[in-house]
Amino acid sequence: MDKDILNRVNIIFQDVLAQPNLKLNVSDNAATIEGWDSLNHIYLITEIQKEFSIKFSIQEVRSIDKISSLLGLINEKLS
Repeated sequence: MDKDILNRVNIIFQDVLAQPNLKLNVSDNAATIEGWDSLNHIYLITEIQKEFSIKFSIQEVRSIDKISSLLGLINEKLS
């Protein structure tokens, strides 16, 4: 897993969720990250798309519920 991508995603999560001390793990998911609800999910996806200059389909957005799947999709889009 690309540490740079994880670090960039971590910064986005910290900003959107207003949790400056948040440290993401690949095993984290929407249930284990405080504040990752349906509304913030949209904000997170929007900021991630901007940061990496990528676009997710509606199906992909719906499938993202854990950090590992999010990082996998970002890697897929960047390759």
